[in-house]
Amino acid sequence: MLAPMRLPIVVACVIVVACGGPGKPTAVPTGGGSGGTAKAPHRIPQQTIEVHVVIAAKAILINGVELGGKPKVTDIEAIFGKPDRTWDTGGANKIHTWDKLGLLVYEPYDADGSGGDGRCISATFTFKPMSTSFTPSTNFGGTIELDGKLFSRALSLTTVLGWPGATQPYTKASIVFDREDFHVFTIEEHSGKHLDLVEISFWQKRDVEQPRKPQPRLTKVDEDNCKTSDVPHCSNRALAYQTGTAGRRNFERAFELARIACAGGDVFGCVMLGNMHDAGKGTALNKPEATTAWKRACTLGYKPACDLKSPLDDTSQRDGQ
Repeated sequence: MLAPMRLPIVVACVIVVACGGPGKPTAVPTGGGSGGTAKAPHRIPQQTIEVHVVIAAKAILINGVELGGKPKVTDIEAIFGKPDRTWDTGGANKIHTWDKLGLLVYEPYDADGSGGDGRCISATFTFKPMSTSFTPSTNFGGTIELDGKLFSRALSLTTVLGWPGATQPYTKASIVFDREDFHVFTIEEHSGKHLDLVEISFWQKRDVEQPRKPQPRLTKVDEDNCKTSDVPHCSNRALAYQTGTAGRRNFERAFELARIACAGGDVFGCVMLGNMHDAGKGTALNKPEATTAWKRACTLGYKPACDLKSPLDDTSQRDGQ
């Protein structure tokens, strides 16, 4: 995803979803991600067409199980079973892949980096392969419904932008629906074509009674890694600061780390750098610099970035392209 952006819940309604297998399952509350494990009222889905997600106002049901805005990875496993594999290389997040379902779940590390902290901070349903080692082997073919409207690979971003509540806080290539404890995110890398994924980002609203964690400082080891051979680590740290999984959001720090990563030849760092220039996050809004960063990602081999261009940037015309 292009910098995934890298987001107590009020249940506004209860929805019953028809899932794979006979009959209609009954919604079973999970406790809003308070640590209790959800118990799926039907068999674990065996193929992607058996996965059904319904979002209405501030309520989420996945295969008939009501999911709060602060779920644990165990809540997701109670619905889908154990992941097929887990990407665990010490970056910003552990990433769990359900290959046959077209699903990724992101779990941040503990503050000391010793292991995952148990939270599901996002669930990503991929309509097309991602350019990563943890991309699912199956594209998502189930259903995702938002307030009665269905996401699908066939939709364009322009169509989704017309849905109530659609916002574009990051780039013109993505849309966010803000539901406080969680956000619904979708992106279209090739303008005017098809959606690439739908992501539900959890843990977005902080409880006001909870004090904020102190902002972590980048250690000398982190600085050395960013400036030498481990630029992907720098991108991961940038994403952690951008999304708040590093303790609290710091867009200026995220921008600086993305800049170092991109200069070191990391594709993801260049994409993130372009996004932040384009949105004016962590730096002054600069459309030409956004296009420059995306072009570098393109030359580094990330083909989806080749079509990215800020609407107000006319450098390509000046370059004779």
